[in-house]
Amino acid sequence: MNENQQEKLVLVDGEIMPEAEAFIDVNDRGHNFGDGVFEIVPVYNGRCFALLPHMNNLFDSVIAVKIPGVYMIEELVEFHESLLVATGLQDCEIYTQVTRGSGAYALSYPEQSIPHLTMYAVPVDREALAEKRAKGVNVITVEDVRWARCDINTLNRLPEVMAKQKAVIGNAFDS
Repeated sequence: MNENQQEKLVLVDGEIMPEAEAFIDVNDRGHNFGDGVFEIVPVYNGRCFALLPHMNNLFDSVIAVKIPGVYMIEELVEFHESLLVATGLQDCEIYTQVTRGSGAYALSYPEQSIPHLTMYAVPVDREALAEKRAKGVNVITVEDVRWARCDINTLNRLPEVMAKQKAVIGNAFDS
């Protein structure tokens, strides 16, 4: 790493560390099934934009897919602020991901699990974005085919996970 490069820092389960030292279990349900949720918070001049509404949205997502709540919103706010101080970034986006945690390879999830939290800051060149905004850019539209393409085995199996869990709760073999 040269002197102009800064070591990338990440937050895993509440602890800030160098990205090279971060560990995510290969049995993490987010890795195996896309069993998790995320939120992205924009940061302008070292300050999170609309942090509380973003954290409320994250909590709504956690509740919607029935991931146990581990962190309070106040803790997540502190994590955002600590990550900004540690990285020194002024213009970025903080990506937060909460997975159901590690478990046996099965679509149904355990009643009790310990979710995993990961966060990292992605630098954003706001000047370049402003130039593009001023000049204009070319865009295209495409049809959203994510749900129509069930022939592709993507890593995001969250709809299957939720359906299987509904079967388990209903004392059915499958859904």
